[in-house]
Amino acid sequence: MRRKAAAALVVALALGACGGSDVTTVGRAEAVRRLEAACRAGTLEAQKVARSGRGDKTALEAIRTNFQTVMDKIDKLETSGPAKADLDAYKAALRTRLDALERVASEGSFRKALASEQPAMQAAGERALAAMKRLGAYHVCI
Repeated sequence: MRRKAAAALVVALALGACGGSDVTTVGRAEAVRRLEAACRAGTLEAQKVARSGRGDKTALEAIRTNFQTVMDKIDKLETSGPAKADLDAYKAALRTRLDALERVASEGSFRKALASEQPAMQAAGERALAAMKRLGAYHVCI
């Protein structure tokens, strides 16, 4: 009886661990590789959107698609040591830019909204670029 209870407990713990947060922790080099792969995937998705139409709204949606694809692929990615702060800074900057793009998309006056969000997007881009340089990633979407 005790063996069955112990086996059931082991299975329950194993299943609980598997169904957890889905966070993947990798080293710096693997994080860079995955960031660069996520950026390539984002670029491909953005190109599909860009080919589907013309104008400011299509361009905005292509950029948003690029950033969202990257974020979807790296959101659960973690690293440790000094690289953790840089990866977290990149993700925070990307979220800032995505939020700004969402606000622009929801406004009636596209150009006015874009102009008002430009300073925040520029600052976030600079933070993302600095974080990626420290991490050693040079082919990443900013």
